[in-house]
Order: sequence, then structure tokens, then C-alpha cells
Amino acid sequence: LPFANHTMMRISLLDDCPDEVVLKIEGWISGENVDLLEQEGNRWLREVGHIVFDLSGVKSIDSKGLALLNGWPADKVALRGESPFVHMLLHQI
Repeated sequence: LPFANHTMMRISLLDDCPDEVVLKIEGWISGENVDLLEQEGNRWLREVGHIVFDLSGVKSIDSKGLALLNGWPADKVALRGESPFVHMLLHQI
């Protein structure tokens, strides 16, 4: 499929400490990927309590993905490394 790469998302564990985990997200946070990210994020929150999402590899985020990322409690989930485009998407009013 010519557009298959536009729907992929990868979640990689960068750092795992007793009280925090750093997960690198790459690709597209959209469609079914949002559900996968929510499941993974909630699992790590239960296990560790705090997540840092490295968004440096994110290409785009749909409205469902934005709602998920912006909906997690700021004291439990931190976002970092986003491109100017992704930063704009996350902070649009």
C-alpha cells in the first residue's frame, strides 16, 4: 500500500526508572494508534506513575490524539521534544 507508512506509529522505551518512564513516539498519532497509545500510557502510569513522552519523531496528530495527549494529568505526563508543527497542534486554542 503506497500510504501504509503514513499510518504507522512506534513506541520505544528510552528510559525506565522506578518512578518515571521515558517513551519515544514516532510516526502518526492517529486512528487506531491513539487507542494503542492510550493503553500503553495507562499501563505505564499504573506501573510507574509518571511518563515523559518524547515526541521528536511524531509526524502528525489527529484530533483524537490531541485530546488524549492534552487530557492526561500534567503532574503525571510530560511532553517534550516536539517539532514546531506538533507543538502548534498541541497548543492550538
